[in-house]
Amino acid sequence: MRPNSAAAPTPARRPWQAGSVLLITATLLAIGCAKPTRVPLRAELRTQINSVKTMAGFQQQEIGSTINSAQGATAGQFGLIGAFVEMGIDSSRTKSAESAIVPVRNALIGYDPGTTLAAALKNELAPLAWLKGNTIEVKAVGDTTVVQGWLEKCGADVLLVIRPNYSLTPKFDGVLVTAEVSLHPRNAPLTEAQRPLDKLPGVLYYNDFTTTHTLADWPSPAPKDLEEAAKLWSADKGQKGRAVVDAGMAELARMIAYDLEQPGSTEDRYEAPAGAKTVRVNWKGYNQAVPVVHEGNGRVWARHSWGSLYSLKQ
Repeated sequence: MRPNSAAAPTPARRPWQAGSVLLITATLLAIGCAKPTRVPLRAELRTQINSVKTMAGFQQQEIGSTINSAQGATAGQFGLIGAFVEMGIDSSRTKSAESAIVPVRNALIGYDPGTTLAAALKNELAPLAWLKGNTIEVKAVGDTTVVQGWLEKCGADVLLVIRPNYSLTPKFDGVLVTAEVSLHPRNAPLTEAQRPLDKLPGVLYYNDFTTTHTLADWPSPAPKDLEEAAKLWSADKGQKGRAVVDAGMAELARMIAYDLEQPGSTEDRYEAPAGAKTVRVNWKGYNQAVPVVHEGNGRVWARHSWGSLYSLKQ
């Protein structure tokens, strides 16, 4: 789901890896178009916003797993809610991961990542002066069709929509948190500045985010199989598992607050400043230098040329 654009043809979207942690999951791959296009919030529009409603909509109720295909060219995520298996993934590997993840899901029964995300958003968005009277609500949703209804009933000038997802990494050594974030105007004159977006109301802002976090005290050498790895997640009633998902949600909130404030053109490509520091990221076998835009809390944030923001451990 990406802003409409008449720009150059979109390249095929593929999973990323940085070290052993950063991946673009099927959550992003399956949404529609191949390349995300960041829509920055224009500075002059902030002065026209007098009230904001933030809605975070989780489409899943249980944690899933990211599965690499045999060729390493696609990724799939599955769970009981909003689940699917990417075409071309070996079925035996899918069944193995689905079976191995059961004790992890059982250990996380009763855990609500939405509570953590709501608290983190409240803390991180509060310093943004233009987010006046912001109220935050987290809901379980089926699909994006609910957003139009949220917008009509929000009672605010703009609706900030956050659609997060989380899953285990392929080796079960960490968690991957992704989100699509969009800002929708409800009334004129803000609606006159909106850009069209597939399957969603027009936007004043849009971007997507990916962050990965490793389970605390991950052993070396790593567990020999997924079943052994799952035991580390489910130990102590899933406390380490809950903590790492919480860390991902907190990082996501920080990234969103940062990105909402960043300027930029509405062109498809992000052009890094001359001399910008880069991190090496493997993309479909190609080792690319991706510009670093922020460092802190032991993390680096890198922005790809199409605008997406990724968080990696330093």
